[in-house]
Amino acid sequence: MRLRIWLLLILAVLTFVSFLVIFTVTHAFVLPAFQRAEAEEVADGLTRALNIINITVSQLESSAKDWAYWDDTYNYLQDNDSEYIQSNIVPTAFESLRVNVMLFLDPSGRLVLGESYDYANRVEAPIPEGIDTKLEELACLAMHGGKSGILVLPEGPMIFSVQPVLKSSGDGPPAGALFMGRFLDQDAMASISKATLLPFSLRSYGSIELPAESASTKAALESGGAAVIPINQSKVLGYAMIRDVFDNPSLVLEVTLDRHFYSTRLI
Repeated sequence: MRLRIWLLLILAVLTFVSFLVIFTVTHAFVLPAFQRAEAEEVADGLTRALNIINITVSQLESSAKDWAYWDDTYNYLQDNDSEYIQSNIVPTAFESLRVNVMLFLDPSGRLVLGESYDYANRVEAPIPEGIDTKLEELACLAMHGGKSGILVLPEGPMIFSVQPVLKSSGDGPPAGALFMGRFLDQDAMASISKATLLPFSLRSYGSIELPAESASTKAALESGGAAVIPINQSKVLGYAMIRDVFDNPSLVLEVTLDRHFYSTRLI
C-alpha cells in the first residue's frame, strides 16, 4: 500500500515537473517566437496594402501626365477653348480614368475649370469641400515638377496627382496645372482587402489611441514602421501611418488579425 502511495506521489511530482518544464519552454521560447511571427505577419499585410496604394498613386500620376503633357490641354489653358471641354471633360473620361475630380489651374493657382463626378454611381458631384483652399499650393507643386500622393479633405482622403501642363513634346513654359483626384473611400479599401485577403480600414491619425506604455510602438509608427498591438488572446491590431503630400501624419491603415497561436490553447 505504501509503495503504491509513493508511486502515486512520484508520478504526481513528475507530472508537475513536466508541466512546469513545458510551461517554461513555451513562455521562454515558443511564445516569443510566435510573437515575432505574428508581428511579421501583420507588418507583411500592411506592407502589401501600402504597396497597392502606392501603385494606385503611380497609375493615377501616369494618367495625369498623359493629359497634362498634351497640346490640346496646353492650348485650352492658353485660349480657354470650350470645344476642349465638350470633347474631353465628359462622364466617360472620369469613368475610364476612375477619377472623382479634375481641376485645371493657371500657374498662380486660379481655378480655370473644376469638375467632379461620382464615377461609381455615374452622377455629377460637387467639387469637394476644402480643396479650394489648397489650389495655390497645388499649383506651386505642379510648377516645381509635379507631385502625387495623399490629400486629406473634409469629405475624406484622396489620392491625387498634380502635374504641370506642357506641350506634347514636353516643352514649356507651363500653361498651368492639371489635378486629378480619386477618393480613397470604402470601396477602395474593400478592393485592397479583397486583394490582400485581410480586413483593412482607414482612420485619421488623430483618432487612434495607443496604450500609454507603448512609446516605442508610437515611435515605430511615426518612423514608417508597423505598430502591432495585441487586443486580447484572440485578436491583434496592426497600424501603419500614411503621410499626406505635405509630409504631415494624416492617416492610419488598420488591420485586425486572428492570433492563431492563442486559439490553439497552447498557453
